Amino acid sequence: MANSQRRRSISVRGEVYDRVKKYCEHKGISMSAFVEERILEHLGGSPVSSSKGSTKAEIGQHFTF
Repeated sequence: MANSQRRRSISVRGEVYDRVKKYCEHKGISMSAFVEERILEHLGGSPVSSSKGSTKAEIGQHFTF
């Protein structure tokens, strides 16, 4: 195991997890990439690049942060 783990966990309600999982499966993207992109967008950071292109407008229709 690495000495300094770079990944962290957060907890969300089951209902939110299920919605994110269903959305990501439908779009063929990973849940971690989706969550990281949305958090960075909200905080004003650089979004994670994706081979699927930007889904900001589409995601915004389903989730509010």
